[in-house]
Amino acid sequence: MKGKLVASLEYFEGATGFVTASARRLGDPTEILCPCTHCRNLSHQVLDKVTEHLVIRGMDKKYMRSSCWSLHGERRSDMNDNSEFRKKLRDAETPLYLTCSKHTKVSAIMALYRIKVKSGMSEAYFDQLLSALHDMLPEGNVLPKSTDSIKKFLKIFGFGYEMIHACKNDCILYRKQYEELETCPRCSASRWEIDKHSNEEKKGIPAKVLRMAEDLRWHANNATEDGIMRHPVDSLSWAQVNNKWPEFASEARNLRLGLSTDGMNPFSIQNTNEGIQVYDSFLKEKFTLKAMLLWTISDYPALGSLAGCKVKGKQACNVCGKDTPNRWLKFSRKYVYLGNRKRLSPGHHYRRRKGWFDNTVEKGTANRIQTGAEIFATLKNFRNDFGRSLAKKKKRKRNVVSEDEVAEDEENDETSDQWRWKKRSIFFDLPYWKDLPVRHNIDVMHVEKNLSDALLSTLMQSAKSKDGLKARQDLEDIGIRKNLHTQVRGKRFYLPPATYWLSKEEKKIFCQRLSAFRGPDGYCGNIANVVSINPPMIGSLKSHDHHVLIQNLLPAALRGLLPRGPRVAVTRIPSNSKEHSTKLRWLAFGPRFTAHTNKGFVINGNRFHIQSVKRKTQNSGVTYEAFSMCRSSARDTRHTADMVTYYGVITEIILLDYHMFSVPLFKCNWANRGYGVKEEDGFTLVNLHVNQTPYLQDPYILPSQAKQVFYSREDEESPWYVVMRAPPRGYHELETEEDVVGAPLLAQEFDDTEQLSDDESFCVRDDCDGIIVAD
Repeated sequence: MKGKLVASLEYFEGATGFVTASARRLGDPTEILCPCTHCRNLSHQVLDKVTEHLVIRGMDKKYMRSSCWSLHGERRSDMNDNSEFRKKLRDAETPLYLTCSKHTKVSAIMALYRIKVKSGMSEAYFDQLLSALHDMLPEGNVLPKSTDSIKKFLKIFGFGYEMIHACKNDCILYRKQYEELETCPRCSASRWEIDKHSNEEKKGIPAKVLRMAEDLRWHANNATEDGIMRHPVDSLSWAQVNNKWPEFASEARNLRLGLSTDGMNPFSIQNTNEGIQVYDSFLKEKFTLKAMLLWTISDYPALGSLAGCKVKGKQACNVCGKDTPNRWLKFSRKYVYLGNRKRLSPGHHYRRRKGWFDNTVEKGTANRIQTGAEIFATLKNFRNDFGRSLAKKKKRKRNVVSEDEVAEDEENDETSDQWRWKKRSIFFDLPYWKDLPVRHNIDVMHVEKNLSDALLSTLMQSAKSKDGLKARQDLEDIGIRKNLHTQVRGKRFYLPPATYWLSKEEKKIFCQRLSAFRGPDGYCGNIANVVSINPPMIGSLKSHDHHVLIQNLLPAALRGLLPRGPRVAVTRIPSNSKEHSTKLRWLAFGPRFTAHTNKGFVINGNRFHIQSVKRKTQNSGVTYEAFSMCRSSARDTRHTADMVTYYGVITEIILLDYHMFSVPLFKCNWANRGYGVKEEDGFTLVNLHVNQTPYLQDPYILPSQAKQVFYSREDEESPWYVVMRAPPRGYHELETEEDVVGAPLLAQEFDDTEQLSDDESFCVRDDCDGIIVAD
């Protein structure tokens, strides 16, 4: 039994009695909602498991303080409960005005509020709209005149939340006797935000809002147990902090910060030793709030400033240090780092492939990463010398590159252990910094953007391409890739076409596919705006668009282009984010006799539209996974149960009106599983122009069952579409990416051991022209 028993024998008997009584009140079911601190009445468990959870974890404190445990069969007076419900019901079902037969108060409020949310309308504009509509309607109408009134009305039925304003200097909360004030009675600071440029008050926008301490405890009960890191709480650093500083970890409300500390100073009293006294309005108690700087996140150049080490030159790797495997390219005039094969197993065949890499056989293994304590000991007596260097030699012009010339820089003294450090990082002044296993993180979006930029420029042979004259001369100097060596033609050089170059016709096809791409709303920018077909060119993309391109679009856009080897390599890159009771009453009551239809619907961060909506984005594609009985052919009499994936497009969005809420349905056209879906080159292709007879009786799915996909058509004449999946932009819940978007596109199988000979002819294309460049 995992966990630590926090209860006495009396507590165990009490928990057993609670579970037994709850089951009796609910009609003796086999499972009931578990109110422990982990389950929090969100999942059903068998009775013995509920008792075990309560004994090990304890009951959720919020539910424990509830005056009535209604989810476990407890009831207040039936008369009081029913009369209160009838009172709310009568108010909600009041006609919008005396002779109105189409809308009630609640249906009108929900319809207008839905428009506000979907259109992103501000509260100020929505207030003006409500006021105007109220004046337009007949006298005696019950439409609220402000957004606040609507929120208070919806809160009666379990919708909405309460936001408490606070003094920006933490003097008071604007509640109870201070609720109507606009300035703090203690420090006279304004309740509202001040415009930085005009110094005018922004009425209605609070300077500070109370954050409930309940959210600070979220990590304490939501760590994963499957070994997958979805949140920093699942990291090794988090666990090590818990083990090394149990006093700090014992208070779940303590803060663990990144480099952006949001006003918290990790070097002052808000550290692991002292902390500050704050008030928890959720538990109504004071506690000592402490904070730790857990790690930093930056790009690689900024890492040098934060960690204090050098990040360029011969020893640019902050992990390898002195042993960084570097090589000076005399034509490109820069260092490159080619020793990555050391991390392979000793017998790996890549270690012996000289011609594929740097013309050497790789020996040895990668060094162990230095711990924070080892770095701290090295820099213990390091003296920081800030400011510009006083003696700086002038750079001489280099007109001719000699064979033995290498870069001369300030990294000449390599005898000291401190040679690669520019300074002792101020973070080592924190008493716990040297003990953290991960102190610095690289921002993956920067790396991904740089990779995507380099890849696109190389494929398209643009001006930014890394595969130019100097790179080819360096290949010749190293003695590898003989088929790609430059050829002198008069006063110019001819560069043979590499296998990773797109031909002229392939460039046009590639750009046409990117230009015709239409993704869901919010998925990425309009890539077509930066793509030119004649001449084929790709302009500047934003970081997120590069992410979408690398993770999803590039493999599909290159489908059928390039020789198989480079195409497979690109495809591999991405493969290496009380209410229940009320609802049940309304569901039992039944829906209205009339249903509404919408053209769009937003759920789980995805925006869906029906197919007939013509937009620059594509939001009608859906996929649905169902557990079904399958057989291999029509003659096969043996049925097996398996997961079956269906692909389709939304043709209609229907809203069933259950008075207080709506239940949406998607009506779809589905691709026939028999002859409308196929697998080709690791991609799923669907034919959406097929007979819908098999699905006429059951074309509907719930939006919660739909996962958004989008389709890329090969050409205007083909009925086949390539299926592409992606998570909604900004998703951050605990679902794995597979839960959100389904199975990823599989990389094509490719045996890279086929090319084990020394023949390098595969490096060059014979169906593509090279280019001639001037020296």
